[in-house]
Amino acid sequence: MITNLDGREIVTLVDKQMSQGRFTTQWNGSDASANACAAGTYLATSCRKGDTEPAGVCSSSQIALPIGKEPSICME
Repeated sequence: MITNLDGREIVTLVDKQMSQGRFTTQWNGSDASANACAAGTYLATSCRKGDTEPAGVCSSSQIALPIGKEPSICME
């Protein structure tokens, strides 16, 4: 999920259960309605649930959306 710094959800990139491991996804800088987002700082949040973890464990990474570029997001 990508949010702005105010916590407003911009778009969900992956909405499915995945096996354990490292994954990379690409965000094209658009919101859920395919509107271009302004250059700025956003948060990429990944949530996981497993046998040894409490439900809803989430981690966030700060990303910058430069003008005319697509940021890569890599979260473990």
